Amino acid sequence: MLIKEDTTQADRFKVWKQIQARQNEDKKKRLLSYLLNQIVLLEGKKGRGKSLSSVALAYELREMFGKPVIIVGTKVGMTDNFGPFKFLSERDFVEQLDQISDIANADEEGAGETTVERALKSLGIDIMDSTILFDEAIKLFDSRTPSDKLVRLFGYFVAQSRHYNITMVITIPNRDNLDKRVRRQIDWFGRCTTTCRTLNKKCIRPGCRHITTIRFVGGIDRFKLRLEGTKYWSMFNSWSIVGFRPSQTKIKNY
Repeated sequence: MLIKEDTTQADRFKVWKQIQARQNEDKKKRLLSYLLNQIVLLEGKKGRGKSLSSVALAYELREMFGKPVIIVGTKVGMTDNFGPFKFLSERDFVEQLDQISDIANADEEGAGETTVERALKSLGIDIMDSTILFDEAIKLFDSRTPSDKLVRLFGYFVAQSRHYNITMVITIPNRDNLDKRVRRQIDWFGRCTTTCRTLNKKCIRPGCRHITTIRFVGGIDRFKLRLEGTKYWSMFNSWSIVGFRPSQTKIKNY
């Protein structure tokens, strides 16, 4: 009888955990829906979880809403566990921006959007209904070079991206580094923080979920999104981004 009672309690706990997990997923999907077809900026100092957050957003938007992922500039150390994505090198992206430099002066209504789409499709990139990720691509929108042609073209590209139902995710240490023409286009500002560090030996304790929190602010609206690092770590190699040698990525017991 005691064994049966214990089994019943275990089953109830299992069902409760399943309900809790389903509720958490529903809540995450509802919060992520706020970012659909929006321009999102993730900011925070190095090690605060910007890359993890950008990978998580791109992954969840693809899995929950079917938005294909395009990564520009750096692959963020993506692994096969992330799943399918398109990669566009910074050089190719810049060349395409250069080809559409006359868009702003186009007389025909809609000519600008058509040219943007055609230029990127020539590289096999379909930007319609996609998530485009720019990780630490500060040279594309550096506030210190506002007159630079590349910065101006990127600002125009950001403005035109709304015609394609694009969700754009940009990571940068601080919003002040962003050219004001691009900054004005941002819908959501997200500040990334994490409660633990990968190299901290306290962070490898059993049961630690390595939570990264993104606090989003968009006008008068705000919400908070919590991400479990253990779910996304296998999808990218952050060490390759910051330039660590393999020997430096091993956690030692002191």
